[in-house]
Amino acid sequence: MGKYVNLSLYVVITYLALYACIWLHELGHAAVFFFYDCKATLFNLNVPYHFAGASPDPLLPEKVKLLQPYQLSLAALGGILFNFLFAFPTVWMCGRYNLNPILKWFLLVFALSHLTEAFGYLTLCNLYPLGDVYEVSISTPLLRFPLFFIGMLVGYATYKTIRQTEIQLQRRLWIYCCTMLGVTVLMRFLFA
Repeated sequence: MGKYVNLSLYVVITYLALYACIWLHELGHAAVFFFYDCKATLFNLNVPYHFAGASPDPLLPEKVKLLQPYQLSLAALGGILFNFLFAFPTVWMCGRYNLNPILKWFLLVFALSHLTEAFGYLTLCNLYPLGDVYEVSISTPLLRFPLFFIGMLVGYATYKTIRQTEIQLQRRLWIYCCTMLGVTVLMRFLFA
């Protein structure tokens, strides 16, 4: 019985870390829209429990139409910038401190969710423009090339982060990242 309770706890912790990542990603978009006065309230976001269709909505469409192409690209990349903002300090903290196993799992999944989200957008969703990178491909298409290169660096950072964790966690983290990457790219394709 204890094994199933422990597994359930880790599943809940994994979901909470992923939800926090998606919510913060959308907050990144919202922050840029809020800065450009296209959003009335910063923290009012649309992030359903199943993540499909997550967005910084509600936006003020009449003001969004007035944005310049570079402003639309910045708004589209705001989520990825927030992914970086939270991923790298969290990875550093996991490697620096001796943490409780449950807290360490939460922080690892939280950091790797951010890295995997950014990697997926900057590489796979860049090859066939989907989601956030779709707006970039329309507004500032030449930006896709350096973004792809940055995405490859993020992929390497993801690899290094997993390789530096305890050996017994590495397989689970690889499965998590690959599953998350596949599901999120598929959801972007279906909901684009």
